[in-house]
Formats: sequence, structure tokens, C-alpha cells
Amino acid sequence: MRLVYGEADLLPGLIVDRYDRQLVVQMQAPGVQAHARCCSMRCARPTGCGDIYDRSDGALRTREAMVAQSGVLRGHEPADRIQVQEHGLAYWVDVRRGHKTGFYIDQRGNRRIAGELARELVATLSRAPRALNAFCYTGAFSVALARGGAQHVLSIDSSADALALARANVELNALDPESFQWQCADVFDHLRACRGAASDSS
Repeated sequence: MRLVYGEADLLPGLIVDRYDRQLVVQMQAPGVQAHARCCSMRCARPTGCGDIYDRSDGALRTREAMVAQSGVLRGHEPADRIQVQEHGLAYWVDVRRGHKTGFYIDQRGNRRIAGELARELVATLSRAPRALNAFCYTGAFSVALARGGAQHVLSIDSSADALALARANVELNALDPESFQWQCADVFDHLRACRGAASDSS
């Protein structure tokens, strides 16, 4: 879950996400950075989470003339993978090397909608739909679509490490691996190639 979302929570420049017993913070403004210890303590106390990891390494810090940083703020080093639950599905999260704080928590509602749309299409068309997940990262949308009833999901990302974690998420949810196709490629290049191939065949 997302505990603090910057301006939306009247705390500009501060993001705090929770993955199981691990807190991950992003400090994207000098004012927040100046009170890093206080912020981490205030987050740890009500949640009971003693492990806090700093992922203040995004591009926004550069625009604020701040040096990128990451590392343990409190407690222990995070595990290589942390398992989380969302809408009845399980996902592995890498908080040290993943995008943002490790997972796109702000897309929680959209993943639920994607699964619901797949189910609606199954009911409406009386057949399982096919889906494309571009910039799939660790495959959370792919898993949600397949659980919703998609018979085939093509997932594209330029990161081989992200795709490896995506495959692990498919396995974690006991989904049929034959329902998934993975493509390690630049999405724009791959789609242009597909369009060119379609034009040539016609």
C-alpha cells in the first residue's frame, strides 16, 4: 500500500510505500531530505515496520539539484524479493533495483479494472480475449488479465530482468505459462516492425 503520496497528502516530495514489513521511501525535495530521520521514524512507529529503505534515486532529484541516493535508512537490508498481495493475486517486488519503489502501486485500481474487462469480454464474446501489455515491467497487468480470462497475453519490455520477474509472477499465481508470450525489446521498435510486417503481408 502507499502510505504517503507527496502533494496529495500535503507532504510535497515524500513518497512512502509499504511492502509486507518493509517500508520504502523516496525523498524528492530538499525540505524532505533535511528531515529524513524524522520522516522515517514517524513512518516506522505507527506501522510497526522496523526496516526502511531509501530509493531516492529518481530523475526528479536531479532537477532539484540533489544527488541520487539509495540504501538502508533503518533496520536491515531488504530481501531480494518481497511477496505482496493485491486483489487476490500475488506479486514479487524488488525494492532495491525495481522501478520507483519496486512496484507501481498507483496502478492498483487499473489492474483491477483490466481483470474485470477481461472477464466482461469473456462473457460478452463467449470466448477468451487476447491482450497486449506494452512496457509490461514485472507483468502485473499481464497476470491480472490472464486471471480475468485472457487466453493469450503478449508482454513487451526492454528489461530482461523485469521479464524474468514477470515470469516468476506467473508461476507464483499458478497460471498457465502457455498463455503468455514475452518479448524483450524496445516497445516502439517492436510495434513498428509488427506494423511493417502486416503492411508487407497485405
